[in-house]
Amino acid sequence: MNGQRDPDGGPTSQDAGCLSGTTVGRRHRGDDGHAQAVAAVHAVAAVGRAKEAVGTPDAAGTLRAGGMVMDLGRRRARADGREVVLTATEFDLLSALLRRPGLVHSRERLLSQVWGYTAAAGTRTVDVHVAQIRAKLGDASPIRMVRGVGYTADA
Repeated sequence: MNGQRDPDGGPTSQDAGCLSGTTVGRRHRGDDGHAQAVAAVHAVAAVGRAKEAVGTPDAAGTLRAGGMVMDLGRRRARADGREVVLTATEFDLLSALLRRPGLVHSRERLLSQVWGYTAAAGTRTVDVHVAQIRAKLGDASPIRMVRGVGYTADA
C-alpha cells in the first residue's frame, strides 16, 4: 500500500492501483472495518490483475488463451507449442476475439472491426474465416460459436 488513508484512517483506492483517491470498502465496515476495507482493496487489485492476465497483451505484446499464444508485434501464433501460419485477416480476427475473451462478438461487429465494413451484408465471410482459423488451430482453438449471435473466445 502507498500509505495514504482516508479521513477515517481506511485505505484508499490508490492502494489498489486505481487512479482516483476514493475510499474503498467504507460501506461494508463492521467491528473490523479496517480488515474489511483492506480485503476490499485486495479484491480490487486481484480483479485488476485478472483483467491484465486475460485479454490484454502483456508487456511483450502477447495474448494467451489456453494452448494459444499470439505475439502481436511479430504477428505470429502458436497453438499447443507449434507455429500456426495465419493470413493477415485470420490473425486480426483471432486477436480481436482474444482481446475480449468471454465477450460475444456479433458477426456485424467483427466485420466492422476486422474488415472495416459497416453494412450487415456479407456476414458469411466471418463464418468462413472462423472455420479456417479453427481448422488451423485444431483442439487449441479458443473460438466458440454462440448460435444466432456470433463468436466468442474462451480464456
